Order: sequence, then C-alpha cells, then structure tokens
Amino acid sequence: MLFKLLHQQNVTIQQIRGLFDLLLHYQFSTFVVMARPVRIHIPNALYLLQIRVRPDSELFTCEEERGLFLASMSDAAEAYGVTTFAFALLPQSILLFVRAGQLPLSQYIHRCQAGYLNRLKALSFRELPKIRDRHRAILVQDGPLFEEVMQRVHLAPVIGGHWSNQSEARRLGEILKTRWTSLPIYSGQDSPPAWFDRSETISRLAHLQPERPDEAPFWCIMQGAKQVGRTPDVLDQVKAMSLLGSDEFIAQHYDRARGRTGSSSSILNRGNGTSPNEIRVRFNRLNRLVARHYGTAPSELLKARARHPGRKLLIELSMRHLIGKGGIRELGERLNISGSAIAHMRRQVRHTLRDDNEFATKLADLELQFLEEKSSRTME
Repeated sequence: MLFKLLHQQNVTIQQIRGLFDLLLHYQFSTFVVMARPVRIHIPNALYLLQIRVRPDSELFTCEEERGLFLASMSDAAEAYGVTTFAFALLPQSILLFVRAGQLPLSQYIHRCQAGYLNRLKALSFRELPKIRDRHRAILVQDGPLFEEVMQRVHLAPVIGGHWSNQSEARRLGEILKTRWTSLPIYSGQDSPPAWFDRSETISRLAHLQPERPDEAPFWCIMQGAKQVGRTPDVLDQVKAMSLLGSDEFIAQHYDRARGRTGSSSSILNRGNGTSPNEIRVRFNRLNRLVARHYGTAPSELLKARARHPGRKLLIELSMRHLIGKGGIRELGERLNISGSAIAHMRRQVRHTLRDDNEFATKLADLELQFLEEKSSRTME
C-alpha cells in the first residue's frame, strides 16, 4: 500500500531509500542509546556528567568527530535549556560540567548521544562507538566545589594512566595543546558558543585574579595542573547516589531520596499511622515466616551476598506489604544489598511468576500465611 501510494506521487527509488535511511536513523537513536533517568533531577542544579564507551570502543578518532559531538551538544542545549561551564572530549569518555534546565537531564544526554551517533553514521563508515547505557550524573553542591569541578574537567587529559609519572612541564604542555576541552574558550583562542557560559565562570573565579578577572579561569586550571598527583581527586569524594558536597548536603539528599520530609521516621511503611517499630516487627515476622518455610535461620536471608532463594520471596512480600515511597533503599540496607539489586531481583521474580507455577504457588501461600497472622494479631 505504501509503495503504491509513493508510486502514484512519482516518488523515485532514491527518495524511497532516503526515507528508509531516515527511519533507520530514528530507530537507532531511539532504541540503542536510551539514557536512564538521573537518580536525582533538580532543575537549575549543577551536575558533572560522564558519558563512557566500552573498553573495546572509542568515542572519537579525529577532530572532525569531536566537532560532530559539539554540534549535537548545541542542538540539545537549545532544546533542553542546559548551560555548560566546562567540557572535555576524551577518546573513551566525555566530561561535562553543566547547569540543568527544567526538563530531565537524561533527555539532554540522550539527545547529545543520539545526535552524535546519527551524524557519525551519516558521514563515516567506521564502526559506531559502543556507548554505555548508564551515564554518570553527579549532583554537585553549588559553592566552593564549582572551582574544583571546573578545574577537574580541564585536567582530565592528564589524570591517570602514564601521566601519573610525567613531569609537571609535560602535563602543562599536554593541557595547553589539547584542543578538545573548553580551555581554548577561557584562554581567548575560541569564542564561546551560545550554550557555553564563560561569564559566570569568570565572575565566580574573579577572586583568584582580582586585577585580571578574565584570566582567572585559565590561571585556575594551570594551578590545578601543578597539583595533579599531589592532592586528592575531587571525584574520589563522590558519595553514594552520586552526590558531591558537604556532609549536610549529602544528608539532605539522602533524606530526599528516602521520601523524608524533615522527620526521622522510617519509610519502610505502607500502613496509615503505623509506627516505625511496628513495621520493623512486621518485617522480622515476615523474615521468620520465609525462613521457616525453607527450614533455615532468619539471619541467613539477611547476609550480604547471600544467594538463598528465600530472599526473592522476602523482597517481593516486603515490596507488596511493607514498602512505602522511597523504601527500596531502606530495604536494601536491611538486606545488605543495593536498591538497584532489589529492583533487578524483583524483575526476576516477575518473570519467574509467569513461567514457574510452583514458585507462584509458594509465594501465594506465604502471602496468605502472613496476612492471616497479621489479621489474627490485629483481632487480639
């Protein structure tokens, strides 16, 4: 039907091929490089982003390819309102220091990746880079860390690898000759694009060079190059959940992720008005119920890295009857595993429930026992 319609409109074979190429490009960009959501998205907050490829692949092989990525960044920044303060385009990773817009930052990252791969596919015959599906998005506390993170991005070309044994002069030389960081913008060699905010960086770092504030970013980066290997890497300070900042800043966002609004009450709770102590009692009761079914000690289900089949049942029943908003992380603390591991395990349970009737029956029996026991205790 489609070909008949195109033929009636006098569409040539070349035009049809072009249409299918466009559809293939769209399909590729939509399904292959989807970016997962940022763990914590806060509009107008500072983020340090890292896009990586697999060890057997390279993001860039020449300057032209880096230019394609910058063009994709320009399109994405305009669409999602993201402002960039620093970037480094390395062979196997990309570092971006940005201020997020109102829209989710993961959409911006996806647009950058998809735009670059589509441009590369159209202009090159080389194998496309295998971009990892999980980018790194570090929420950065606004304030003194601005200077450290901006500095770290520009020092990326000389951190790690053989550069750890090189002299200070060699490091400075490499940083100065590296074309594909934002250093040329700060040194005045290149003009800042519309999506790059040079002026805010200058105003933040002006105290370093009060007499010549325009030179402050360049001076800051050069001073950082002298300290490579002598001072701790700022990325080593990143805490769980990808947070970079003071203890108070990190605690604030831990509470935010756990669904807390100022109180220290447990969120391992789905019941209305149920106290945290009661929820702990119920969890322990559920743990004992599953352990008794398997003829093992309750502590066996709580051991770190335990592969006991009862853990899946315990997690599924806890998710159904005890967990409130944000409670996955707290459940993970009780079971000594990460929240992402719990989510992965629950996906496995869903597949098992579809394919394994015995497992589904076992889960239903345990759930019924738990509810009956809960009901009898309530009546008492």
